[in-house]
Amino acid sequence: MDKKFACVFVILVLSCNACACTHNNPAVSITPYSQSGNPGDSLQYTVQVENKDTSDCTDVTFDMNLIELPLSPCCWSADYPASLTLNPNSTGSLTLTVTSSDTAPAGSYTITMEASNADYGTRGTGSALYVVGGAPDTEPPNGSLISPPDGSIFPNVTTTTTTTTTTTTTTTISGGGTIVEVIPSAQTVGLNQQFTVEIKVENATDLFGAHITLSYGNPVQYADMQEGGFLGSDGADTYFGVNASSDSVSFITTRLGSGTAGLSGSGTLAVITFTASAVGTSPLTLTYVELRDSNNNQIATTNLDGSVTITEGGGGSCTVCFDHGAGWYHIAPSFILANPDIDAVMHDAFATGCVDSVVALDKSTGEFISYRNNPNIDRLKTLDYLRGYYAYALKDCCIRFTGAPGANTVALNSGWNLVGVPKEIPDLKEFLKPLRDAGKITTVAKWNPQASRFDKNRGREGETDDFNELRICGLGYFIYATEDVTLSF
Repeated sequence: MDKKFACVFVILVLSCNACACTHNNPAVSITPYSQSGNPGDSLQYTVQVENKDTSDCTDVTFDMNLIELPLSPCCWSADYPASLTLNPNSTGSLTLTVTSSDTAPAGSYTITMEASNADYGTRGTGSALYVVGGAPDTEPPNGSLISPPDGSIFPNVTTTTTTTTTTTTTTTISGGGTIVEVIPSAQTVGLNQQFTVEIKVENATDLFGAHITLSYGNPVQYADMQEGGFLGSDGADTYFGVNASSDSVSFITTRLGSGTAGLSGSGTLAVITFTASAVGTSPLTLTYVELRDSNNNQIATTNLDGSVTITEGGGGSCTVCFDHGAGWYHIAPSFILANPDIDAVMHDAFATGCVDSVVALDKSTGEFISYRNNPNIDRLKTLDYLRGYYAYALKDCCIRFTGAPGANTVALNSGWNLVGVPKEIPDLKEFLKPLRDAGKITTVAKWNPQASRFDKNRGREGETDDFNELRICGLGYFIYATEDVTLSF
C-alpha cells in the first residue's frame, strides 16, 4: 500500500512540473553588427543565443541555420555549428565564419541566423552586415542624359547654403523604452489606390540599427519601400535592405563606419507604399522589432500597430522622403490634395530647415516659378494633382501628400514633361508599347539622387532598361512625347 502511494506521489510531482514549464522564443544576436572586408575575405561573427524558457523546463537543443546569405554573385559561404544546447534561462554562443564571393561588388550584405526547436515550435533570429570594401560608382554618364525644358539637368535656381541647427525634442515615455509606431495609426483609402505608412521611432537613445517586420492582411499588397532618412540625418553613411513576401515586409537599416555613434531623437526609419487591392480592413502589425545601440545592446521598445480601411471611394496618402542628403528631388502629388496651398503642405519641411526651394515650370510662359517661403518673392502658390515639381532639400526628411483620387489620365505636351502617376504600373514597357509603336512616346526617366544620374526606360528590343515599373506614389517622372498626347492609366 505504501509503495503505491509513493508511486502516485511521484507521478503527481512530475505532472505539475511539466505544467509549470513554458517554452518561449529564444533571443539571437550577432556581434559585431557590422564589419568590413575585401571580396573573398573570411570574417568571423559571434552568435549569441539566449534560452528564454522558464526554469521548470529541461535543456533544449536549438538547430542553427543561416537563413539569409547573399546568393549573388556566386559564391558566398558560411561555416558554423549545426546546433547549440542550452539550459533554461541561460546564454550560449558560437562562431560564424562568412566568406564573401571573390567577385562581390562593393556594398552591404545582410546575414541572418536562426535558432529554432521544431519540438516546441520556438524560433528566434538575429542579423548582421558584411560590408564589402570600396565605393560604388556614382559618376553620372558623359553628357546630359535628358533635360528639362530649360536645357539643364535642374532649373537655374540660386540656392542658399546655410548651416542649419536642428533641435530634436525628446518625449519621456511612461515606463521607459523607445516607441516604434506605424504612422498614421489608422487611415481610409480608396480601392486600387496607393497609400503609404511610415515606421517611426520616438524617444530613441543611441540608436544604431533596426530590424523590423510589418505584417498585413489580404486587402493590402506591398508595392515599394524607401529608407526614412532618420539614421542618416546627421550625414552618416547607412545601409538599408528589404525583404518582402505576400503578407509581410521586413527591413534592416543601420549606420555604418567604425567608431560611429548611435543617433538620439525621433524620426522616420522607413516609408512603405502599399496598393489597396480589395475592400476591407487590414491590420498593420509590427510582428518583429529589434533595435540595437552602438554597443550592439538591444533597446527596449513599445510597439504601436496601425490599420487601413479600404472602401469603394475614399482617398489615399503618399510619404515622399528626401533620403540622399542635400540636392534636387522631383515630386508630384498623386492625389487631389485636401489643401493644395503650398504653405500648408510644405510648412513643416521649411520650418525644420529641410527644404529650401520648390520650383515648377509655368507652361504658359516657359519660365520657372518658385516658392521659397518668402511672400515677397513667391510666385508658386499651389501643389496640383500630377504636376511635377523640383524640390531642393538641405538634409534628409519626409513630406506627406493626403487627398482624394483624381482622373487616371495625364496630358503630355510635345517634348519633356515632368509629371506624376495616379497608380502603380508594374510593367512600364508593356504599358507604353501602343504609344511607342505609334511613335508618340519615347523615353521615361527618373532622377537617381544616390548615383547622381537619370535612370531611363526606352523599351527598346535588346536594350536593358534601368527600371520597368512606376511604383512610388508622390514622385515625379520625366516623359518625352513627340506630340501632344493623353496618357491613360
